[in-house]
Amino acid sequence: MALRDWPIKQKLTAMLVLISGLVLLLTSAAFAGYQYWSLRSATRDALAVRGRIIAANSTASLAFANVADAREILSALRVDRHVVAAVLYDKGGRVFAGYPAGVAGDVVPAEPGPDGYRFERGLLVGFQPVEEAGSQRLGTLYLASDLGAISDTFRLSGVRGRSRSPFWRWPRPPRPCPPARTTPCGRPSSAPTSWAP
Repeated sequence: MALRDWPIKQKLTAMLVLISGLVLLLTSAAFAGYQYWSLRSATRDALAVRGRIIAANSTASLAFANVADAREILSALRVDRHVVAAVLYDKGGRVFAGYPAGVAGDVVPAEPGPDGYRFERGLLVGFQPVEEAGSQRLGTLYLASDLGAISDTFRLSGVRGRSRSPFWRWPRPPRPCPPARTTPCGRPSSAPTSWAP
């Protein structure tokens, strides 16, 4: 049957279903976009905080040219599986220490870039100044993190969203018997009960 031959009631129903679907699609897209940009901002802020902490702990290493100490400080980043590289540059812009050990070449820049954190080439990268309390710059910290944290959060959100949907819920377990009931569950009791179903 052609669309023009449909009864008016079916046409109105189909139109309402179509409009509702479009509204739901647009709302979902807007929510996903907002969540994506919020996650990017939160990931950038978290890496910036981590960078400030590492930079504050690296001042003595750069001031006294202690490479072993600098490597040990950078090795603390191994607990974050998303950090792919970290480098300390000295005051002259030369590589002083790196993480992981032996990182160099195409993985990290040969010299520090402008301060700040940004997304580029599928990574979140940042240059953090390493300064003493008197604002004397001792060097620069470079951090590079993959975007796995964002994709992991999206994946978890999708699982959580499906679990909240009535189509993805597990069957509910049977309700326990009320305390006042003396007969086993499932059998009718001759005594009146005061509990609500």
